[in-house]
Amino acid sequence: MKITRSVIVVLRLCRINLYQIFPILFDIYDVIVIPGGLNAAKAISSNPEVQKLLASMHQAGKFVAAICAGTLAIKSANINKGGKITSHPIVKADLENEYSYQEDRVVVDNKVVTSRGPGTALLFALTIVELLLGEEKRNEVSNHMIVASIL
Repeated sequence: MKITRSVIVVLRLCRINLYQIFPILFDIYDVIVIPGGLNAAKAISSNPEVQKLLASMHQAGKFVAAICAGTLAIKSANINKGGKITSHPIVKADLENEYSYQEDRVVVDNKVVTSRGPGTALLFALTIVELLLGEEKRNEVSNHMIVASIL
């Protein structure tokens, strides 16, 4: 049996109407990933189409993932308020009053996956692989990449 999963990555510059194309592709995708970078995160977070897209994904039981300052988009879409979250320290103050802020490198709570920043990107990606395809696939990917066991 072949397992296929699909991922949406929100581009830093959203020049297409994501919400118009999303219903067509909705059933294909298992997770949406929001990149980091403070300026990009602010642009993504202020885009109402992206907010609808993120909220729709989460309401449908799909994973919503964000790294670094990209976590601001989760807040702007009102996803998992009061739940556990992490981010780059530069946006911690924007999140800690509405979420249970964690200092862990990767946090998973209620289909929301968040991570701190560039230094945690590999762990973030492997966590998403494990959530979608299981621990065995994560280990397989890690072994081929020669990932340090302390990751």
